[in-house]
Amino acid sequence: MESEKTPKAPFIIGAILLFLATSLLLIDKIGSASFTTFCGISFVLCLALLGFPRLKELDLKNLKLFLSETKEVKKEIHLKKEDLKKHSLAFTKLVAFTGSMMMRISDRDAYDRRIRFVRKNCDNLLNSLNSSEEEKAEAFRIMNLLEERDKAEEANNLETVTRIDQKIKETIEHEIN
Repeated sequence: MESEKTPKAPFIIGAILLFLATSLLLIDKIGSASFTTFCGISFVLCLALLGFPRLKELDLKNLKLFLSETKEVKKEIHLKKEDLKKHSLAFTKLVAFTGSMMMRISDRDAYDRRIRFVRKNCDNLLNSLNSSEEEKAEAFRIMNLLEERDKAEEANNLETVTRIDQKIKETIEHEIN
């Protein structure tokens, strides 16, 4: 049977840490409680180095590689977050538009309740995405135009209705292109 050699590195590290702690205590840089804590941590570290030989290895090359990969992943996550926000804004516009168009066939009270529901939930989604006021205004542009058109139609103002219809058409064309 071969006897294993006891590694010397943990004892050397322990001696260095004990010397460092004693020096700091003697020059009054640390107090007795800090000295005791420092010695306790040093003791546990030395025991860990004795019990787990793999802790003695430090592979800086792979560590640097891992850190650079982490930075790349962080950049990718940021880009994906921006893509998600862009697609969520498009989805919100679609919901606001279809919600306001599809509900027009119901009576006025039901239409108003449904529009408030759609607006509230779309607004909550935009707030959760930290959207700017410009993005919110863009998402609700057609919905606001349709509400304006309804008011003009109720007032029998056909000129305003025609003008708003043209704005709606232009806005939809802009979204398509």
